[in-house]
Amino acid sequence: MRYDVKCTSQFKKNLTLDKKQNKNLEKLFEIIEIPASGGMLPVSTAFSRIADLHGHAVFHD
Repeated sequence: MRYDVKCTSQFKKNLTLDKKQNKNLEKLFEIIEIPASGGMLPVSTAFSRIADLHGHAVFHD
């Protein structure tokens, strides 16, 4: 399933700020391109997500 990527005003502001801070934007655009081209993002194994009794997400190492 392909997704259409639409940039919000807040995303554009954050992108401008990241450019000024000399951050690596290539990684960001690589991640955005994956679902846009129909791929699936890899699941992060750094944290396991567990919901507590109140429905809030709890993250553990």
